[in-house]
Amino acid sequence: MEEEKAISELFLTIMGDYSDSVIPPLSYFCPLSQTINNKTRTRTRTRDRDRDREQLRRQKVAELFKVLQTMVPNLCSKKNLTDSNFLPQHTSTQGTIVWETIHYITELEQKLMRLQAKREASAAAVLAHSCTHQKSSVEVMVSGNIAFFGIETVMQKGLAVRALMVLEQHQAEVLASNITTNEHKLTLTITAILKKDDEDEIQRIRKDLLLLLS
Repeated sequence: MEEEKAISELFLTIMGDYSDSVIPPLSYFCPLSQTINNKTRTRTRTRDRDRDREQLRRQKVAELFKVLQTMVPNLCSKKNLTDSNFLPQHTSTQGTIVWETIHYITELEQKLMRLQAKREASAAAVLAHSCTHQKSSVEVMVSGNIAFFGIETVMQKGLAVRALMVLEQHQAEVLASNITTNEHKLTLTITAILKKDDEDEIQRIRKDLLLLLS
């Protein structure tokens, strides 16, 4: 009994200065639980942000495909192209839109090239006609019923023959003709007797000769 009493007194002596303030909180001994909770909440927020970004990306992709659908002919009639929930299972539809778009753009590029080539050819023809007309001239000198025609133009195959045919059509008798060339320039002179000795006939012949040069 005395031994038990001594033990009790010793225990009371040890616990005599006990105070709750000196005992640290439970989190001091077990911080792991709070850390795990924080990490869990962080992962949840990250997943939510990723899900929102993915949803926004899909919406933008769907909008872009709808725009392509309205721009490319023959796509509006295809089924399921206007589905607002453009999810991955619509890969075949997306592939169809992309393929049709590439094909359509290729056709437009080829058509544009043909139009540009046609426009360049037309512009070259107009320029050549303009240059020919600007570098061509028909001068006429008349003495009585004898007329001298001086034709200057760029090189043209068969021009002399056609000019003589014009004079023949107007019933003018050709006395002499001469042709000279200098680089790309041609000079043709014709002396002829006119059947009609009047200014109007001379101007008609000159006009017909100018038509040969245009």
